Amino acid sequence: MNIKQYIIFFVVSILLSYIYKKILKDENTRTSDYYYNMVNQYLLTNNSDFPHLGSNNKPYLWIHLHNDNAIIPNINQRSWLSFYSRNSKDLNIPYQYLTIKSIVNKCGNDFNICLIDDESFKKILPGWSINLEDTANPIKTHLRVLAISNLLNIYGGLLVPSSFICFKSLKPLYDENIGYNKMFVGEFCNRTSGLSSDLVASPELMGCSPNNNEMSKFIKYLEILNSKDFVAEMDFLGKSNKWLQDKCLNNEINLINGSLLGTKNSNEKLIFVDELINSSFIDLDDNAFGLYIPWNELINRTKLEWFSRLSPEQVLKSDTVIGKYLLINS
Repeated sequence: MNIKQYIIFFVVSILLSYIYKKILKDENTRTSDYYYNMVNQYLLTNNSDFPHLGSNNKPYLWIHLHNDNAIIPNINQRSWLSFYSRNSKDLNIPYQYLTIKSIVNKCGNDFNICLIDDESFKKILPGWSINLEDTANPIKTHLRVLAISNLLNIYGGLLVPSSFICFKSLKPLYDENIGYNKMFVGEFCNRTSGLSSDLVASPELMGCSPNNNEMSKFIKYLEILNSKDFVAEMDFLGKSNKWLQDKCLNNEINLINGSLLGTKNSNEKLIFVDELINSSFIDLDDNAFGLYIPWNELINRTKLEWFSRLSPEQVLKSDTVIGKYLLINS
């Protein structure tokens, strides 16, 4: 092969590589746009139909979208639909498009699914004037729990984490717990030092009927906590989790076992986030309604944050526990 042929071969190789990357980029954009549009379809902030909330016979299933925590801001997160969305506050954790899709697919016939973000509260909560968009963490996290609790107390329904892979409709779980006329919460990983157990009662998943007595008490307790100077998110969460835990122990609030939510395995042991990124089998309870992904741990731990940058298509092709369950259920 002479020099001229080498040059031609080199140019053609570069051209083919460019074309392939462009096709792949266009395909990823179309895939991202599909999930982006799906989320916007259910996002109440983009919906002008706020006055009709509460007029439907189906219970509400609330999914709160947020990219931030006490460490990570909600602007300039990890992944963007395009270069021009780098300053966007839209959901920038691609795998959560798939988790939300699993919830919509499994629960859409039984619930009114409402996606909310921090901008939604001032539009659907009477008298709520706090602008969470301009509030810094960890205060924002504290106020968000208060806002969601008020939302449930007014409209009722079930709050489900956006990072929950749903295996089947949550309606039986909801009906069983709402039938006791009690507030109910899920059992999640203990991220505070105030309680010694690995799993505790947590407001990450909770539900009640409108005007619930225990939820009203919880709201008052949260208002007291918010009036104090909790500079650490863990201190606030520890207090609120302990309040819920004590109520559950006194049988005043129902606790949904973590084995039903995928926060612990069939042996009643906590499922760690590292297990979800591996390919090894996790023995879940046969009655599990889904698998919870602790999203904040994924983005806070350097060796795991790569997963949050994967496109939805890459997640489904990944040799991980999360990818396999999403492939089956999304």
